Amino acid sequence: SSFYNAFIASSVFTMVLTPFAIYFAHNLSARIKVKSIFSGKNRVEQKTKISNHVMIAGFGLNGRNLAQVLKETGIPYIVIDLNSETVKKEKAKGENIIYGDTTRAELLLSANIENAKVIVLAISDPPSAKLALRVAKKLNKDIYAVVRTRYIAEVDAFIKLGADVVIPEEFETSLQIFNKVLEKYHIPLNVRSKQVALLRSEGYRVMRKSEEEIHPFIHLDEILALGLTETYYVGEDNINIGKTLAEINLRSATEATIITIVRNGKIISNPSGKENLQAKDTLVITGIHKAVDDAVSYLDNKKID
Repeated sequence: SSFYNAFIASSVFTMVLTPFAIYFAHNLSARIKVKSIFSGKNRVEQKTKISNHVMIAGFGLNGRNLAQVLKETGIPYIVIDLNSETVKKEKAKGENIIYGDTTRAELLLSANIENAKVIVLAISDPPSAKLALRVAKKLNKDIYAVVRTRYIAEVDAFIKLGADVVIPEEFETSLQIFNKVLEKYHIPLNVRSKQVALLRSEGYRVMRKSEEEIHPFIHLDEILALGLTETYYVGEDNINIGKTLAEINLRSATEATIITIVRNGKIISNPSGKENLQAKDTLVITGIHKAVDDAVSYLDNKKID
């Protein structure tokens, strides 16, 4: 229909013009003198006395979480944000935040970037983040730059511009999924942590390697064949409450063994078959991965695969 064709045309037109609009917006903003929303003076003229600090560009979810952690640990920081309402609101709460564009050298200088230790670019606009990174590194070549970006494909560009660490949200999400799947298979925490650290090393290059390249992951099939220890909490509605371990006969059903019961803060080691299971007991079970999985299902009165 004509409406559909007009819609497609306008969409393409918008996509074509967007890069140019961003370019001209940056050039225009660099010429405009931003006035402070708190006083008649220009904010960039009021240089902060803070030093050895963290500069946080962007006060979205990531920026807020980081600021909270830094505040609790006593590490000095300053936040820079372009949303005047956010700055005004947070400033009233006592937050160390200023209004401005992090792509402007004079603003970074006002935040004492020369004496800052870390800069975190948590802004959602890649062109602005890249420009801000270039300016920051020019003003302080030793500053440790951490950049948050959306996609893995953007990592190399930021590294080339001098970023020390680039954290792509796309990749971090995949790591969380990866970790949760391994957790479900009872892969030990230290092994899961090693795999995640392996992926994060080398600036996320592992995920971007060709299929021909082989990365030395720990073979999970070998881990699954090894024994492990797992805990199981006996809820108040568990069907096995009141039964003896002999009646439950877990080893015969699953090949896993209950080696310890933790009850009311006391440890019952190597419990006998006459021991009755009680609500709120914590059982320590040992066996190979499949046996432990089967034991959990068995105690939950679920079908064993």
